Amino acid sequence: MFQNDIGAGLARPEAQGRLGIVPHMSVPFAASSHSKHWLHASPEVLTDRRRVARERAIAMLGEAAASSGTEDDLTPLPAEEEALLLAYWEMKMQEVCRSENARDPSRFTDRVLAAAQLYFKRFFLVVSPMEESPLAVMFAALYLAGKVEEERIELDRLVELSKLTPEVLLEQEMRLLEKLRFQLLTRSPFRCLAGLEQDLHAALAGVSDGSAAALAELPELRVATRAALKRALCADTPLLFSPLHMALSALLEANRARSVPIDVAAWMHKQFGDEVGAVAGALEGPGAGSSLVELLQRVESTTASSLSQRVDLSAKQTKPRLKHADTQLKRLRLAVQEAQRQQSKKAKFDKTEQLEGDGAAALVGPLVKRRRDEEDVAPQEGPGASRVKLEA
Repeated sequence: MFQNDIGAGLARPEAQGRLGIVPHMSVPFAASSHSKHWLHASPEVLTDRRRVARERAIAMLGEAAASSGTEDDLTPLPAEEEALLLAYWEMKMQEVCRSENARDPSRFTDRVLAAAQLYFKRFFLVVSPMEESPLAVMFAALYLAGKVEEERIELDRLVELSKLTPEVLLEQEMRLLEKLRFQLLTRSPFRCLAGLEQDLHAALAGVSDGSAAALAELPELRVATRAALKRALCADTPLLFSPLHMALSALLEANRARSVPIDVAAWMHKQFGDEVGAVAGALEGPGAGSSLVELLQRVESTTASSLSQRVDLSAKQTKPRLKHADTQLKRLRLAVQEAQRQQSKKAKFDKTEQLEGDGAAALVGPLVKRRRDEEDVAPQEGPGASRVKLEA
Protein backbone atom coordinates (compact mmCIF):
# COMPACT_ATOMS: atom_id res chain seq x y z
CA MET A 1 0.00 0.00 0.00
CA PHE A 2 1.10 3.58 -0.48
CA GLN A 3 -0.12 7.06 0.35
CA ASN A 4 -1.05 9.31 -2.54
CA ASP A 5 -3.20 12.21 -3.64
CA ILE A 6 -6.34 10.08 -3.59
CA GLY A 7 -5.91 7.96 -0.52
CA ALA A 8 -4.04 5.10 1.08
CA GLY A 9 -4.53 1.84 -0.80
CA LEU A 10 -6.77 3.38 -3.42
CA ALA A 11 -4.76 2.17 -6.40
CA ARG A 12 -2.07 -0.43 -6.94
CA PRO A 13 1.59 0.46 -6.19
CA GLU A 14 2.58 0.41 -9.83
CA ALA A 15 0.08 3.20 -10.46
CA GLN A 16 1.59 5.62 -7.93
CA GLY A 17 2.82 8.09 -10.52
CA ARG A 18 -0.20 8.21 -12.75
CA LEU A 19 -2.72 10.16 -10.68
CA GLY A 20 -0.82 13.40 -10.45
CA ILE A 21 0.81 12.71 -7.09
CA VAL A 22 2.99 15.58 -5.87
CA PRO A 23 5.22 15.73 -2.78
CA HIS A 24 3.15 18.24 -0.76
CA MET A 25 0.09 16.02 -1.23
CA SER A 26 1.55 12.79 0.16
CA VAL A 27 -1.05 12.79 2.94
CA PRO A 28 -3.88 10.30 2.27
CA PHE A 29 -6.95 12.06 0.97
CA ALA A 30 -9.09 10.71 3.82
CA ALA A 31 -6.75 12.47 6.29
CA SER A 32 -6.69 15.80 4.45
CA SER A 33 -8.62 18.91 5.48
CA HIS A 34 -10.40 18.69 2.12
CA SER A 35 -11.91 15.35 3.11
CA LYS A 36 -12.31 15.86 6.86
CA HIS A 37 -13.83 19.35 6.85
CA TRP A 38 -15.21 20.09 3.39
CA LEU A 39 -16.86 16.85 2.20
CA HIS A 40 -20.37 16.41 3.54
CA ALA A 41 -22.52 13.38 4.20
CA SER A 42 -25.53 14.50 2.18
CA PRO A 43 -27.09 17.44 0.31
CA GLU A 44 -29.25 18.04 3.39
CA VAL A 45 -26.14 18.89 5.41
CA LEU A 46 -25.24 21.54 2.83
CA THR A 47 -28.76 22.95 3.05
CA ASP A 48 -28.51 23.16 6.84
CA ARG A 49 -25.17 25.00 6.73
CA ARG A 50 -26.50 27.52 4.23
CA ARG A 51 -29.65 27.98 6.31
CA VAL A 52 -27.60 28.82 9.41
CA ALA A 53 -25.63 31.46 7.47
CA ARG A 54 -28.83 32.91 6.02
CA GLU A 55 -30.56 33.09 9.42
CA ARG A 56 -27.57 34.90 10.90
CA ALA A 57 -27.72 37.49 8.11
CA ILE A 58 -31.48 37.90 8.57
CA ALA A 59 -30.94 38.51 12.29
CA MET A 60 -28.42 41.21 11.42
CA LEU A 61 -30.98 42.80 9.09
CA GLY A 62 -33.45 42.88 11.97
CA GLU A 63 -30.91 44.66 14.15
CA ALA A 64 -30.15 47.11 11.35
CA ALA A 65 -33.84 47.89 10.88
CA ALA A 66 -34.36 48.40 14.62
CA SER A 67 -31.35 50.68 15.04
CA SER A 68 -31.98 52.79 11.94
CA GLY A 69 -35.49 53.80 12.95
CA THR A 70 -36.39 54.25 9.27
CA GLU A 71 -38.97 52.54 7.15
CA ASP A 72 -36.45 51.17 4.65
CA ASP A 73 -37.46 47.85 3.16
CA LEU A 74 -34.94 45.35 4.50
CA THR A 75 -36.93 42.27 3.55
CA PRO A 76 -34.46 39.40 2.97
CA LEU A 77 -34.08 38.17 -0.56
CA PRO A 78 -35.60 34.69 -1.12
CA ALA A 79 -33.07 31.85 -0.83
CA GLU A 80 -33.78 30.89 -4.46
CA GLU A 81 -32.67 34.33 -5.66
CA GLU A 82 -29.49 34.10 -3.60
CA ALA A 83 -28.71 30.70 -5.14
CA LEU A 84 -29.38 32.11 -8.61
CA LEU A 85 -26.89 34.92 -8.11
CA LEU A 86 -24.21 32.57 -6.72
CA ALA A 87 -24.69 30.24 -9.70
CA TYR A 88 -24.25 33.20 -12.03
CA TRP A 89 -20.94 34.20 -10.45
CA GLU A 90 -19.66 30.63 -10.58
CA MET A 91 -20.42 30.61 -14.29
CA LYS A 92 -18.66 33.99 -14.66
CA MET A 93 -15.61 32.59 -12.87
CA GLN A 94 -15.31 29.87 -15.49
CA GLU A 95 -15.76 32.44 -18.26
CA VAL A 96 -12.99 34.63 -16.81
CA CYS A 97 -10.61 31.66 -16.55
CA ARG A 98 -11.42 30.50 -20.07
CA SER A 99 -10.90 33.97 -21.55
CA GLU A 100 -7.69 34.72 -19.63
CA ASN A 101 -6.25 31.27 -20.30
CA ALA A 102 -6.81 31.77 -24.02
CA ARG A 103 -4.66 34.92 -23.80
CA ASP A 104 -1.93 33.16 -21.80
CA PRO A 105 -2.13 29.34 -21.36
CA SER A 106 0.18 29.50 -18.34
CA ARG A 107 -2.35 31.50 -16.33
CA PHE A 108 -5.89 30.81 -15.05
CA THR A 109 -5.44 27.09 -15.69
CA ASP A 110 -7.90 24.37 -14.72
CA ARG A 111 -5.95 23.89 -11.47
CA VAL A 112 -6.62 27.49 -10.45
CA LEU A 113 -10.24 27.28 -11.58
CA ALA A 114 -10.91 24.15 -9.50
CA ALA A 115 -9.26 25.62 -6.38
CA ALA A 116 -10.98 29.01 -6.75
CA GLN A 117 -14.38 27.46 -7.31
CA LEU A 118 -13.96 25.31 -4.20
CA TYR A 119 -12.97 28.37 -2.17
CA PHE A 120 -16.04 30.22 -3.46
CA LYS A 121 -18.37 27.32 -2.60
CA ARG A 122 -16.89 26.79 0.85
CA PHE A 123 -17.10 30.50 1.66
CA PHE A 124 -20.80 30.74 0.82
CA LEU A 125 -21.54 27.62 2.85
CA VAL A 126 -20.82 29.64 5.98
CA VAL A 127 -21.51 33.20 4.78
CA SER A 128 -24.65 34.59 3.19
CA PRO A 129 -24.46 36.74 0.04
CA MET A 130 -26.36 39.29 2.15
CA GLU A 131 -23.07 39.70 4.06
CA GLU A 132 -20.40 39.57 1.34
CA SER A 133 -20.30 40.46 -2.36
CA PRO A 134 -20.06 37.37 -4.63
CA LEU A 135 -18.18 39.49 -7.18
CA ALA A 136 -15.45 40.42 -4.70
CA VAL A 137 -15.28 36.87 -3.30
CA MET A 138 -14.93 35.44 -6.82
CA PHE A 139 -11.90 37.57 -7.69
CA ALA A 140 -10.37 37.15 -4.23
CA ALA A 141 -10.72 33.37 -4.67
CA LEU A 142 -8.95 33.51 -8.02
CA TYR A 143 -6.14 35.60 -6.53
CA LEU A 144 -5.74 33.22 -3.59
CA ALA A 145 -5.91 30.12 -5.82
CA GLY A 146 -3.12 31.53 -7.98
CA LYS A 147 -0.89 31.78 -4.92
CA VAL A 148 -1.72 28.30 -3.65
CA GLU A 149 -1.26 26.69 -7.07
CA GLU A 150 1.94 28.71 -7.64
CA GLU A 151 0.58 30.38 -10.75
CA ARG A 152 1.24 34.02 -11.58
CA ILE A 153 -2.04 35.90 -11.34
CA GLU A 154 -1.39 39.61 -10.96
CA LEU A 155 -3.52 41.75 -8.67
CA ASP A 156 -3.51 44.58 -11.22
CA ARG A 157 -5.17 42.32 -13.80
CA LEU A 158 -7.87 41.27 -11.34
CA VAL A 159 -8.47 44.92 -10.46
CA GLU A 160 -8.89 45.68 -14.16
CA LEU A 161 -11.33 42.81 -14.65
CA SER A 162 -13.37 43.36 -11.49
CA LYS A 163 -13.39 47.20 -11.42
CA LEU A 164 -12.65 46.92 -7.69
CA THR A 165 -9.80 48.62 -5.86
CA PRO A 166 -6.71 46.68 -4.72
CA GLU A 167 -7.62 47.47 -1.12
CA VAL A 168 -11.08 45.93 -1.49
CA LEU A 169 -9.68 42.75 -3.05
CA LEU A 170 -6.97 42.35 -0.42
CA GLU A 171 -9.44 42.90 2.42
CA GLN A 172 -11.78 40.36 0.83
CA GLU A 173 -8.92 37.89 0.50
CA MET A 174 -8.29 38.12 4.26
CA ARG A 175 -11.96 37.52 5.08
CA LEU A 176 -11.93 34.60 2.66
CA LEU A 177 -8.93 33.11 4.46
CA GLU A 178 -10.63 33.50 7.82
CA LYS A 179 -13.86 31.82 6.75
CA LEU A 180 -11.92 28.96 5.12
CA ARG A 181 -10.04 28.59 8.42
CA PHE A 182 -6.84 28.81 6.36
CA GLN A 183 -7.50 25.32 4.97
CA LEU A 184 -6.29 26.04 1.45
CA LEU A 185 -4.86 22.83 -0.01
CA THR A 186 -7.39 21.25 -2.34
CA ARG A 187 -7.14 18.02 -4.30
CA SER A 188 -7.87 18.84 -7.92
CA PRO A 189 -10.12 16.58 -10.02
CA PHE A 190 -8.21 17.79 -13.09
CA ARG A 191 -4.98 16.39 -11.65
CA CYS A 192 -6.71 13.04 -11.10
CA LEU A 193 -8.11 13.18 -14.61
CA ALA A 194 -4.67 13.76 -16.14
CA GLY A 195 -3.41 10.56 -14.54
CA LEU A 196 -6.45 8.58 -15.64
CA GLU A 197 -6.02 9.80 -19.21
CA GLN A 198 -2.41 8.62 -19.23
CA ASP A 199 -3.51 5.15 -18.16
CA LEU A 200 -6.29 5.11 -20.73
CA HIS A 201 -3.83 6.13 -23.45
CA ALA A 202 -1.54 3.26 -22.45
CA ALA A 203 -4.46 0.83 -22.49
CA LEU A 204 -5.56 1.96 -25.95
CA ALA A 205 -2.00 1.74 -27.27
CA GLY A 206 -1.93 -1.89 -26.17
CA VAL A 207 -5.03 -2.85 -28.17
CA SER A 208 -3.98 -4.70 -31.31
CA ASP A 209 -7.12 -4.10 -33.34
CA GLY A 210 -8.23 -0.56 -34.02
CA SER A 211 -5.77 1.07 -31.60
CA ALA A 212 -4.94 3.85 -34.09
CA ALA A 213 -8.60 4.81 -34.41
CA ALA A 214 -9.03 4.68 -30.65
CA LEU A 215 -6.02 6.90 -30.03
CA ALA A 216 -7.30 9.38 -32.61
CA GLU A 217 -10.49 9.75 -30.55
CA LEU A 218 -8.67 10.60 -27.32
CA PRO A 219 -8.30 14.38 -27.90
CA GLU A 220 -12.06 14.77 -28.37
CA LEU A 221 -12.71 12.52 -25.37
CA ARG A 222 -10.38 14.71 -23.33
CA VAL A 223 -12.30 17.88 -24.29
CA ALA A 224 -15.65 16.26 -23.50
CA THR A 225 -14.38 14.95 -20.16
CA ARG A 226 -13.15 18.35 -19.06
CA ALA A 227 -16.45 19.92 -20.07
CA ALA A 228 -18.30 17.35 -17.95
CA LEU A 229 -15.97 18.02 -15.03
CA LYS A 230 -16.53 21.79 -15.25
CA ARG A 231 -20.29 21.22 -15.18
CA ALA A 232 -19.83 19.16 -12.03
CA LEU A 233 -17.81 21.96 -10.45
CA CYS A 234 -20.82 24.27 -10.83
CA ALA A 235 -23.01 21.85 -8.87
CA ASP A 236 -22.79 20.75 -5.23
CA THR A 237 -20.78 17.70 -6.33
CA PRO A 238 -17.34 18.98 -5.12
CA LEU A 239 -18.77 19.35 -1.61
CA LEU A 240 -20.04 15.76 -1.59
CA PHE A 241 -17.58 13.57 -3.52
CA SER A 242 -13.82 13.20 -3.76
CA PRO A 243 -11.85 14.56 -6.75
CA LEU A 244 -11.13 11.04 -8.02
CA HIS A 245 -14.81 10.13 -7.99
CA MET A 246 -15.59 13.29 -9.94
CA ALA A 247 -12.86 12.58 -12.51
CA LEU A 248 -13.97 8.97 -13.02
CA SER A 249 -17.61 10.00 -13.36
CA ALA A 250 -16.76 12.71 -15.92
CA LEU A 251 -14.71 10.21 -17.94
CA LEU A 252 -17.59 7.72 -18.03
CA GLU A 253 -20.09 10.43 -18.97
CA ALA A 254 -17.88 11.69 -21.81
CA ASN A 255 -17.21 8.15 -23.03
CA ARG A 256 -20.91 7.54 -23.57
CA ALA A 257 -20.97 10.47 -25.96
CA ARG A 258 -17.85 9.37 -27.89
CA SER A 259 -17.19 6.27 -30.00
CA VAL A 260 -14.04 5.22 -28.19
CA PRO A 261 -13.35 1.52 -28.95
CA ILE A 262 -12.75 0.53 -25.35
CA ASP A 263 -15.04 -0.33 -22.47
CA VAL A 264 -14.08 2.41 -20.03
CA ALA A 265 -16.15 0.88 -17.21
CA ALA A 266 -14.37 -2.45 -17.62
CA TRP A 267 -11.02 -0.68 -17.79
CA MET A 268 -11.81 1.10 -14.51
CA HIS A 269 -12.68 -2.18 -12.81
CA LYS A 270 -9.45 -3.67 -14.07
CA GLN A 271 -7.46 -0.72 -12.75
CA PHE A 272 -9.20 -0.25 -9.41
CA GLY A 273 -11.35 -3.24 -8.66
CA ASP A 274 -13.80 -2.19 -5.94
CA GLU A 275 -11.22 -0.15 -4.05
CA VAL A 276 -12.83 3.18 -4.96
CA GLY A 277 -16.11 2.06 -3.41
CA ALA A 278 -14.28 0.88 -0.29
CA VAL A 279 -12.63 4.24 0.20
CA ALA A 280 -15.97 5.97 -0.31
CA GLY A 281 -17.38 3.93 2.54
CA ALA A 282 -14.50 4.99 4.76
CA LEU A 283 -15.25 8.62 3.96
CA GLU A 284 -18.88 8.21 5.08
CA GLY A 285 -20.03 10.33 2.14
CA PRO A 286 -23.04 9.93 -0.14
CA GLY A 287 -21.31 6.96 -1.81
CA ALA A 288 -20.69 5.04 1.42
CA GLY A 289 -20.82 1.30 0.85
CA SER A 290 -21.43 1.61 -2.89
CA SER A 291 -19.82 -0.41 -5.62
CA LEU A 292 -17.68 1.45 -8.12
CA VAL A 293 -20.40 1.72 -10.76
CA GLU A 294 -23.09 2.67 -8.25
CA LEU A 295 -20.89 5.33 -6.75
CA LEU A 296 -20.05 6.96 -10.08
CA GLN A 297 -23.69 6.89 -11.11
CA ARG A 298 -24.51 8.70 -7.90
CA VAL A 299 -21.88 11.35 -8.63
CA GLU A 300 -23.39 11.95 -12.07
CA SER A 301 -26.97 12.02 -10.77
CA THR A 302 -25.99 14.48 -8.02
CA THR A 303 -24.55 16.83 -10.61
CA ALA A 304 -27.61 16.50 -12.84
CA SER A 305 -30.03 17.01 -9.94
CA SER A 306 -28.18 20.04 -8.60
CA LEU A 307 -27.98 21.74 -11.99
CA SER A 308 -31.57 20.89 -12.93
CA GLN A 309 -32.84 22.95 -10.00
CA ARG A 310 -31.23 26.08 -11.44
CA VAL A 311 -32.78 28.30 -14.06
CA ASP A 312 -31.20 28.83 -17.45
CA LEU A 313 -28.72 31.63 -16.80
CA SER A 314 -28.54 32.47 -20.50
CA ALA A 315 -32.30 32.91 -20.91
CA LYS A 316 -33.59 36.44 -21.57
CA GLN A 317 -36.06 36.34 -18.69
CA THR A 318 -33.25 35.47 -16.27
CA LYS A 319 -31.34 38.70 -16.78
CA PRO A 320 -33.96 40.97 -15.10
CA ARG A 321 -34.09 38.55 -12.14
CA LEU A 322 -30.31 38.66 -11.81
CA LYS A 323 -30.26 42.45 -11.98
CA HIS A 324 -33.02 42.79 -9.39
CA ALA A 325 -31.38 40.25 -7.07
CA ASP A 326 -28.02 41.97 -7.38
CA THR A 327 -29.49 45.42 -6.67
CA GLN A 328 -31.44 44.16 -3.68
CA LEU A 329 -28.48 42.27 -2.24
CA LYS A 330 -26.24 45.33 -2.49
CA ARG A 331 -28.71 47.33 -0.42
CA LEU A 332 -29.12 44.54 2.13
CA ARG A 333 -25.35 44.08 2.39
CA LEU A 334 -24.91 47.73 3.32
CA ALA A 335 -27.42 47.30 6.15
CA VAL A 336 -25.88 44.05 7.37
CA GLN A 337 -22.35 45.43 7.24
CA GLU A 338 -23.42 48.53 9.17
CA ALA A 339 -25.01 46.31 11.82
CA GLN A 340 -21.79 44.28 11.97
CA ARG A 341 -19.76 47.47 12.45
CA GLN A 342 -22.03 48.56 15.27
CA GLN A 343 -21.69 45.17 16.92
CA SER A 344 -17.92 45.33 16.57
CA LYS A 345 -17.80 48.85 18.05
CA LYS A 346 -19.97 47.78 20.99
CA ALA A 347 -17.79 44.73 21.61
CA LYS A 348 -14.65 46.89 21.58
CA PHE A 349 -16.28 49.44 23.91
CA ASP A 350 -17.35 46.72 26.35
CA LYS A 351 -13.86 45.22 26.25
CA THR A 352 -12.28 48.62 26.86
CA GLU A 353 -14.56 49.25 29.83
CA GLN A 354 -13.71 45.85 31.24
CA LEU A 355 -9.99 46.45 30.81
CA GLU A 356 -10.25 49.90 32.37
CA GLY A 357 -12.20 48.47 35.29
CA ASP A 358 -9.65 45.70 35.74
CA GLY A 359 -6.84 48.25 35.51
CA ALA A 360 -8.40 50.53 38.13
CA ALA A 361 -8.93 47.59 40.44
CA ALA A 362 -5.32 46.55 39.97
CA LEU A 363 -4.11 50.05 40.93
CA VAL A 364 -6.52 50.87 43.74
CA GLY A 365 -6.78 47.39 45.23
CA PRO A 366 -3.28 47.30 46.82
CA LEU A 367 -3.75 50.81 48.29
CA VAL A 368 -7.05 49.86 49.88
CA LYS A 369 -5.58 46.66 51.29
CA ARG A 370 -2.58 48.52 52.69
CA ARG A 371 -4.87 51.07 54.39
CA ARG A 372 -6.95 48.30 55.93
CA ASP A 373 -3.84 46.49 57.17
CA GLU A 374 -2.62 49.70 58.80
CA GLU A 375 -5.96 50.18 60.55
CA ASP A 376 -5.89 46.61 61.79
CA VAL A 377 -2.52 46.97 63.52
CA ALA A 378 -2.87 50.60 64.81
CA PRO A 379 -3.73 51.03 68.62
CA GLN A 380 -7.09 52.59 69.44
CA GLU A 381 -6.98 56.04 71.04
CA GLY A 382 -8.30 56.90 74.52
CA PRO A 383 -7.98 55.52 78.00
CA GLY A 384 -8.48 51.80 78.38
CA ALA A 385 -8.25 51.22 74.72
CA SER A 386 -7.54 47.68 73.69
CA ARG A 387 -5.74 46.58 70.61
CA VAL A 388 -7.76 45.45 67.65
CA LYS A 389 -7.50 41.72 67.22
CA LEU A 390 -5.60 40.93 64.08
CA GLU A 391 -7.36 38.64 61.63
CA ALA A 392 -5.66 35.35 61.00
